[in-house]
Amino acid sequence: MKPVPSVGSKEGLTAPAPAPAPSTSRAQNVNATLRLLVDNTTDLSGTTQQALRATRRLGGYVVAVDYGTPDASEGTASLRLRIPVSRLQAAVVRFSGLGQILAQQTQITDVQRRLDELTRQIRRARGNKTKIAALRRERMQVSRRAAYATVALDLTTHEPEKKAAPPSRLDRAVSDAAGVLTAELAVGAYALIVASPLLILLGAAFVGGRAYRRYSDQRLLERA
Repeated sequence: MKPVPSVGSKEGLTAPAPAPAPSTSRAQNVNATLRLLVDNTTDLSGTTQQALRATRRLGGYVVAVDYGTPDASEGTASLRLRIPVSRLQAAVVRFSGLGQILAQQTQITDVQRRLDELTRQIRRARGNKTKIAALRRERMQVSRRAAYATVALDLTTHEPEKKAAPPSRLDRAVSDAAGVLTAELAVGAYALIVASPLLILLGAAFVGGRAYRRYSDQRLLERA
C-alpha cells in the first residue's frame, strides 16, 4: 500500500492549507495533524472545549485528551479525534479557526487493495467457516478504520522561537575582511616579537660603531 504524498509542515501559517480530499470511490486511511498557538491558558481551556464540541457536531468522537498547565501562563493540550472521512475538510477548516496555525499535515494511505484481497480470500475459503469468520472480521476492521480519519489536534501557548535571519552578503564580506585583517595583524605582531632581539643587537652595533669612530677621530687629532 503506497501512501499518497502528504502536505508537509509549514511553520507560521495564518490560514489553513487545503487538505487533500480523500477518494469517494476507494477505501483509505487518513491521518491529519494540526498544531495551533493560543494566547494563554484561559484560551487553551476554551479552545479545547470548542474542539470537543465541534468533533461531536461533525459526527466524530474523541479517542484521547491530554491537557496540562504547569503554571498559570503556559500549557498544552493534545487531542486525538476520529472524524468521518467525508467531513475531514470541514473539520480542518473549523479547527484552524481556533488559533494561529503553526504546522499542518495530512497523509492518505490507500487500503482498497487490502479490502479487495480479503473479499477474494473469503470467496475462496468456501466451507471453512472459521477462516471465513476471521477474514470477515478483518475486512470489517479495515473498512471501519477507513470510514473515519484520525486527527491529531495539538494546542499550545508556547510561541515558537523566531529564527535569526542569515547574514547578508555585505555582512559576510565585512566579517571576512575583518578576519583577514586580524590575521595579518597577528602575523605582523609575531614577526615583530621574533625580530626584536635582532633589531636591538643591530642598534647596539650601530651606536657602538659610531662611538668607536668618534674615539678614533679624537685620537688622531690629539696625535696631530
